[in-house]
Amino acid sequence: MLKLNWKIRLGMGITFILLAIGVFIYGFMLKNEGGDYNQYWVLSLLLIWGGSDQIRKAIGKVAGRAGNTNNKPAATGETDIPVGE
Repeated sequence: MLKLNWKIRLGMGITFILLAIGVFIYGFMLKNEGGDYNQYWVLSLLLIWGGSDQIRKAIGKVAGRAGNTNNKPAATGETDIPVGE
């Protein structure tokens, strides 16, 4: 998997969402003219989905710096399993 910087992911997400808004408006104009607009609205939904996923991953990377979000125990050497008892 390609590991991208959180700033690049955030920029991609915002770009996808802005493109989705533009594609939706274009599809709406086609609808008013009587043209075929469904594929543009589906593309808009896919762009919103992809953009929100990229933004979610970027926020996850930033939040991961603040604390342990991997649900793994801290690297203190302590375990929940008693040894030698």
